Amino acid sequence: MIGFTGITEAPILSWLEQIYDESGKKSDTTDSRPPFRITNHSTNTTESQDDTTDSVQQPKDDTPTTSDETVTQTEGAEHTEQSIPDPSDVQGVDRPPERTFEDVIGLSDVKERIKEDVLIPARDDRFDKYGIGSVTGVLFHGPPGTGKTYVAKATAGELGYNYMEVDPSDIKSQYVGGGSENVNDLFERAKTAQPTLIFIDEIDSIAGERSETGGMTQSERSMINELLGELSKLNESEDDVIVVAATNTLDDVDTAIKRSGRFDTTIHIGAPDFETRYGILQSTLDDGPPNELANIDSDVIRSKTDGLVSSDMAEIGKSSIRKALAASQDGSTPVVRVEHLLESIEEIVSKRQQDNSAAKMIQEPPEINFNDVAGMDGLKRKLSQTIIDPAENPEKYEQYGLDITNGVLLYGPPGTGKTYLSKAVAGELEFNLISITASDVVSKWIGEGTQNVGELFETALDNQPSIVFIDEIDAIASQRGGGDRMHQDQKQIVNEILTGMSEVQGEDVVVIAATNLRSSLDDALTRSGRFDETIEVPPPDDEARMEMLKYHLSDRPLVTDKINWEKIKMLSRKDANGHPYVASDMKLITETAARLAMNQGSKITQDHLQQAIKDTDASHSTYN
Repeated sequence: MIGFTGITEAPILSWLEQIYDESGKKSDTTDSRPPFRITNHSTNTTESQDDTTDSVQQPKDDTPTTSDETVTQTEGAEHTEQSIPDPSDVQGVDRPPERTFEDVIGLSDVKERIKEDVLIPARDDRFDKYGIGSVTGVLFHGPPGTGKTYVAKATAGELGYNYMEVDPSDIKSQYVGGGSENVNDLFERAKTAQPTLIFIDEIDSIAGERSETGGMTQSERSMINELLGELSKLNESEDDVIVVAATNTLDDVDTAIKRSGRFDTTIHIGAPDFETRYGILQSTLDDGPPNELANIDSDVIRSKTDGLVSSDMAEIGKSSIRKALAASQDGSTPVVRVEHLLESIEEIVSKRQQDNSAAKMIQEPPEINFNDVAGMDGLKRKLSQTIIDPAENPEKYEQYGLDITNGVLLYGPPGTGKTYLSKAVAGELEFNLISITASDVVSKWIGEGTQNVGELFETALDNQPSIVFIDEIDAIASQRGGGDRMHQDQKQIVNEILTGMSEVQGEDVVVIAATNLRSSLDDALTRSGRFDETIEVPPPDDEARMEMLKYHLSDRPLVTDKINWEKIKMLSRKDANGHPYVASDMKLITETAARLAMNQGSKITQDHLQQAIKDTDASHSTYN
């Protein structure tokens, strides 16, 4: 057998095409010396060529070599030899895709992880030499439309592996034992055509969580067991087969699938950042007629497309092109106008909001920040130290070995500004805000509350950087105990919150929870790794209350030179029942005073403020 040594990734057809014409006759004008070494495996001799040209650039068409050609790939000091057969005779197997990572817009972290865990180990024998081996199973998870299938195909293209794309319906069978046989047949075909990359989309539909009460048949359990067995055998064999699977929700996949030796690498592919969204839109439009994308302020596109996924951006581009072509039926030159783009964006956003209830929880970064928070200077400093600085300067904390806090608990009486502070933190960081209350989580149906919490954290991960704000967390995560102390479903909700808190560690997600009753919270929530920071938000002191009043009065007509602020300070400490006024009360007092002045057709005076204080009851009567 003849082998070609010194080739990095591509076959050698480009060189062969240079020295042979279409009829197969050798050219007299082309230098026929190959820029690599030819190895005769039967005699173990090598014909050396120019050592300065020890690699061939991969041709763009990605055409594989025939079965009797061995391509040697090098990475570092050692190499891996592999044979790229023609897969045309193997059912369901395609030649290596032309797509590579150069065609994948954005997702730099995802591509780097695949390179480290899959591409480099597959090309370098040293990983086997040192007992590390190469990854044979990769699991992508994230919302629909984020590019999981696209990245899988690009991975096969990068490797130069034959490609099998498997739909769950191809594996499932209505006959007993049919699913197991289909799984076995799938892997046998992949081995026949190896090196092969198998891509299984929506793997949770064939390998979901198993339970005796989950309605799964014995045949379906056998199918999962067969899949587990095949994955384990791949990990122990020398077959050049890699399995990439995808799911929208990681928790829906059988736990055994995610164990070591099956899918060793798990990669989250979430909603793209703005640069990626813009790049996909621009790339799609470049395939059409001239466009006016550059005429739209990028901040407008950023805000309008926040939360959309890769497929949404591609569809916006295609929809805009269709509108441009439809508008040019009179024979005029088609141009994708600004209005075509904005209309298409609005249509896609509207459709996604109807399709995805979780998207309704997502808010763009709030327009308020710490400049809009009157008083509370000590609280703002604490939140800056705890959340904002670590999020903005993570490398500094890593240098000193300090963990970055992902969970903060705010506690204090109602109306002290816990919700407003959380919004201001999100605005200060320009993070997406996902705000929920206990009623958004709790369900009258057993198990739905747990599912709602799982979707909450999945949504946060998919739309990072994000802040999750859980108001009244004590209503869903109070002290756990047996019997009547806590409903079983509520225990599961607490466990799901704890799991979610662990999953967002190391991600651009911060969870802020608020409670009026700190003492009633489950102790597990305040342990290390969950809500590490606990911050009290008490009723404002004299100075803070005055700052708040002046802030809320700043845009209203006020007789400023006749206000006795010392008297207002004294009167605004407590209501007639002796309950302290809080931040929300200060806003209500100013609004009441403004209404009194408006009814009299005058500016706000001392009398209006004093009457407003007298008419306003404090927001809370008791506080634990």
